[in-house]
Amino acid sequence: MRIFNRVLNIPINSVLIYLPLDEAKQLLASLEALKDNSNGFINFNGKDNNGNLTKELTVRIYSKENLDTFEEKIIKLIETGDLTN
Repeated sequence: MRIFNRVLNIPINSVLIYLPLDEAKQLLASLEALKDNSNGFINFNGKDNNGNLTKELTVRIYSKENLDTFEEKIIKLIETGDLTN
């Protein structure tokens, strides 16, 4: 597993996600669909009380066969777990 903060452009090791039950069910359904599409990804978005997008969670499957579809820095992160070397 690799976790990457796109805003700060750094890998991170810990994330805590709080979801209401309806969003947890939506996320689970999205993950279920993803398991059958190894080249796909899901974008899961959180909304505020006015319906504006405020949070984003993207999950993508990686494998040796699809590494070339990622940015160079993400390939390095996947292969080494780090971006500093």
